[in-house]
Amino acid sequence: MNIKITSVFSILMLCGGCAIQYKDISNLPEYRPLIGAAYTTTNTMYISGVNAPPGYEKTIDYYKIDPLNHNWSGPEKITEDKLPAGTKLTVKSVRKPTTYFLGDRIQSEVSITPYKTDEMHSVYIDLGDLKSSGNMTIENKPVQPIK
Repeated sequence: MNIKITSVFSILMLCGGCAIQYKDISNLPEYRPLIGAAYTTTNTMYISGVNAPPGYEKTIDYYKIDPLNHNWSGPEKITEDKLPAGTKLTVKSVRKPTTYFLGDRIQSEVSITPYKTDEMHSVYIDLGDLKSSGNMTIENKPVQPIK
């Protein structure tokens, strides 16, 4: 029993500083209809500029949207701001982690209107938060041709 606990703890410690790798799953049949869909926030949401590990520099690698203000902090959080109700999010792609073993954290890459971010950096929101009726209303759901 102690060997199993020690092994799991060792793996967690080794992966603690690992960057999560993702795979684009936008072309899978269950996610293809989301591409191009536009959602409007019904509540204030929060956007953070994040520096991905292991760098922990003062530059933003990507933005992360959350429905709740988690008041998280750490060297990876560079900026924080609010997205007011009525902000439009348009889905650009969907991705799934390939190196994260604590659950499926499927994310959507989105563009934001009228909020301005550095266009060189992607903006992500967890798919569950995007599809939550408590957070969003859907404006349009485009029909995607099957390839």
